[in-house]
Amino acid sequence: MSREQAIGLYYDSLSLLDNLIGTGAGLEEIASEMGTPVLSFIAVDRTGVTELGLAPSVLRADPEILTRAFDLTEGAKTARFGQDETAYMLRVDSVTEARTPEFAEIRDDLRAMLQAQRNNELLGSSAQKVKSDIESGATTFEAAAAEFESEIISPDIAFTRRSSNSTVVPAQYVAAAFAMQAEGDVYIAPTQNRDEVAIVQLVSIDRASPDELDALSAISGQQIQQQLTNDLFEAFATEIQKDVQLEINQSSLESYKARVNPDS
Repeated sequence: MSREQAIGLYYDSLSLLDNLIGTGAGLEEIASEMGTPVLSFIAVDRTGVTELGLAPSVLRADPEILTRAFDLTEGAKTARFGQDETAYMLRVDSVTEARTPEFAEIRDDLRAMLQAQRNNELLGSSAQKVKSDIESGATTFEAAAAEFESEIISPDIAFTRRSSNSTVVPAQYVAAAFAMQAEGDVYIAPTQNRDEVAIVQLVSIDRASPDELDALSAISGQQIQQQLTNDLFEAFATEIQKDVQLEINQSSLESYKARVNPDS
């Protein structure tokens, strides 16, 4: 019923939108009358990506948005379009003509891009070599850290899979630690800085004692039993729905809907 009423309100607003479009009003005037915002975006290409590599999700909400936008001339706007309960209008404020830039214009950008690519490749290969050397015993964590002037962070206490961000161990390193299986395993983890990686080694595992396992199994057993009960009940209800043929008095339903929302 809420959806029925919302659809009714939507089509009421659509009539107002069409009336405003018919008067020749601009987007800002239409938005002011209807209480909706006008969204503006910096220049994008035909794929909806900006010069900086950003891709506004709004421009991908409907395949027609970019198609229609690139059919417009500078200053022109589209008619109303959209499917289901959506409506769009677009205006192109400026058009940057496609061209092939001179090499001199992009020389610095290309140099920076190639340098960043080579740095990433060198970083990856160096990290992989350190990981292999530590695993084989050819070097130690301390020696590798000294060679690359890096800091070794070692927590004083064991941490759990659910350790919060307030601990001394960053979240990505917690995930890396629990991705390993045995003491001595080494893992390469990304960091927030794209110019560096972290090499994580699992030093020890604080395994639960038999008494702790018994206590955990009791709690887990209750959770599993509750989940199994819910699954069985849902399956039972689904089978009932398959076997029972629901009969609907359509005229009564329409009459009720008309009383609740006369405009539907």
